[in-house]
Amino acid sequence: MTGCGHVLQGSTEYVGGRTTKSHQQQQRQQHQENRARKSLRTITSILGAFVFCWTPWHVLSLVIGFCSGGGESASCGVPPALYDLSYWLCYLNSPINPFCYALANEQFKKTFVRILCLDWRRG
Repeated sequence: MTGCGHVLQGSTEYVGGRTTKSHQQQQRQQHQENRARKSLRTITSILGAFVFCWTPWHVLSLVIGFCSGGGESASCGVPPALYDLSYWLCYLNSPINPFCYALANEQFKKTFVRILCLDWRRG
């Protein structure tokens, strides 16, 4: 302990019995929190698209599977067009994924737009 009540150990400063983080530690922590927030946003958008695309087909498949009509969708009251739409929604999940990444990540968005505009130069 010095005469002013300050002691430095590592990068944590003890001032008058209180612990304060150095500016570098605060920046590092803020950077980690920003990365975690971006990751959460990316995962949320991808998972949301997955749930949106696959849930209708799974629900209809369960309804048809438990129906006593021998598995025919029409005998269960499920219109064949609705089943077909839910089936094609499953296929739609794959092309939606790049847009989910583009919504969540600024660098990916810039690169994705360049590719869509046929801009092949680097940088």
